[in-house]
Amino acid sequence: MVYISAELAAREPEDTRVIDGIPILAVEILSPSNTIEEVTEKLREYLAVGVPLVWMVDPHFHTVTVYRPGAPPEMFNEAQQLSGEPHLPGFVVPVAKIFGR
Repeated sequence: MVYISAELAAREPEDTRVIDGIPILAVEILSPSNTIEEVTEKLREYLAVGVPLVWMVDPHFHTVTVYRPGAPPEMFNEAQQLSGEPHLPGFVVPVAKIFGR
């Protein structure tokens, strides 16, 4: 799942299936069938093309790990909140809400 800017969305036809641009946020939800290699490759691809914010959601441990280019990953648990700053100004969500709690 990705979130794109309003400017990028305005350039795309309504029926498009492929976005021609870089999303602001990419979200990957881990599944039991994911391998470490698959997850690492996806993260590298997102960061290599310039996605500024990547969230890796782990439904088993109820955590979200945030990746940003040039920064160490940060893990958040259900007692914390995620912020989209500075890329998504004003966007804050409790991690517990992501897991329906």
